Amino acid sequence: VRDSYSFFGKLKEEFKELELNPTSTRTAINFSMTAFHLTDWLYWETKTENEIKEIKGDYKVFRNKIDKELKDFVSQIKSSCPEIQIVHDITNGSKHAVLVRHTRQVDSTEKKGGGFSLGFSKGFNIPCLLVKADNKEMYFDEIANKVMMFWEGYFKDRIKG
Repeated sequence: VRDSYSFFGKLKEEFKELELNPTSTRTAINFSMTAFHLTDWLYWETKTENEIKEIKGDYKVFRNKIDKELKDFVSQIKSSCPEIQIVHDITNGSKHAVLVRHTRQVDSTEKKGGGFSLGFSKGFNIPCLLVKADNKEMYFDEIANKVMMFWEGYFKDRIKG
């Protein structure tokens, strides 16, 4: 992985895996981590090589500025695709035993076994990954679809621009 385009390629591969196995928590976590951290790759691509070299030379001097810029950039992305918040929460919730710096919006996640096969509609009791946030239950595969549609549109617009 050398740039945001190749990182996006990694995300597309993880999405295909998720489509093949929509109840895999491992695949859902990997997808979430890549989908969220794509924001980091894109942010750093706004900097020139000289800026990055200067920042790396004395990060303590630039830390507050970089933290604010990155937070603002991620907020812009989340306002365009609210599901990025959900994959952010899943990312941090799976990486850290205790969250102290991140306020999550996801209340819980659950792998639900169902009495019907995945071939049935969601109106039936099918196996799935459920995400609970804001007093709503959401299917992770639907969240992932929205995230992928967002990133596909983002990169399509970026190539045009």
